Amino acid sequence: MIIYIPKDIDVYNTHLKNLTKAYVDKGVEMIVGYETFIYGSILPDVIHFHMVDGLISFMKYDERLFFERLDYFKNRGAKLVYTAHDILTPWKFNEIDYPTFFSRFIDYIDVMIHHGQNSIEIHKNKFPSLQNKTHIVCPHGNYLSDMRNYNENKDTARLLLKLPKKKKIVLVFGQLQFKNTAFANKVFQILRKENKDYFFLMAGVYPLFRYNGLNIVLYKLNNRLLNKFRLRKKLVLGRVTNYETYLLFKASDVVLLPHKSGLTSGIIAMAATLGIPFVYPNIGVFEEQANYCFAEKYERENKNSACNSINKIINSGIQVFDNSKWLVFNNWENHVDKILSIL
Repeated sequence: MIIYIPKDIDVYNTHLKNLTKAYVDKGVEMIVGYETFIYGSILPDVIHFHMVDGLISFMKYDERLFFERLDYFKNRGAKLVYTAHDILTPWKFNEIDYPTFFSRFIDYIDVMIHHGQNSIEIHKNKFPSLQNKTHIVCPHGNYLSDMRNYNENKDTARLLLKLPKKKKIVLVFGQLQFKNTAFANKVFQILRKENKDYFFLMAGVYPLFRYNGLNIVLYKLNNRLLNKFRLRKKLVLGRVTNYETYLLFKASDVVLLPHKSGLTSGIIAMAATLGIPFVYPNIGVFEEQANYCFAEKYERENKNSACNSINKIINSGIQVFDNSKWLVFNNWENHVDKILSIL
């Protein structure tokens, strides 16, 4: 079997690398990358899509060419599979009407992969054409292979990151432009009024910047200079390596997911991989992803509810939870086995 994933592998996000390896370990021949979708003449048995915003951007928002190529593969017998990471991409495009584009794209899909049962009903309600499609639920997968070689404990992680040793550290991590940072800051302000021992750690790509040269200078200015004057929080702005991700999570007492909206979260998988407690809003399939974890749910955009959940975790005294059941359930072998059993 030949499976093609029309997406580039990102060294900062190992989700695709881990998935591809799991397929290869099962004897599947893999093709990965954007170019094959446009120029390739090899006909795969399956095309496994992940968030097509990157692909359509690579194609310079050429919708005509996109659907011509989709027809080319579909008419020659390729099965089309899509993993639902979100209901719609959080990115905004001026070049195309993305909701209309995506609705048309999803009509082509033969099999929808979800990270939780609730995702199926969410998508069926949003896109009527999915009512009669094949839907399967697969675990998100863990990040163990990316972090298994690191063994720094909490104290060492804090020392390396120049974080206070005795504070209660709350981490917000990821693509910060989608993480409702204004809400996160309000939650932290309430926590600090109640308890001066709280310390706020925010790490990831800053909402206003991307990756050009000037922005790299701004990142460095913040990380090296401005953080010297911050006593209650630290901002680590920019893309981070697997090792830096490991240190950030290990240094933290609790991870806050301040999302206003969303379907699934890789942040849950990162925290659970390391057994770090977290709090999450009542949206999407977050609760299903939190199975076998020490985590607390809060009411979306309710500051007091989020604070109560954080305090509950901190007051429990549990710094690391037993994640052995979560790791067994959320492994890439299980993920791929379920997909291949359908295909």
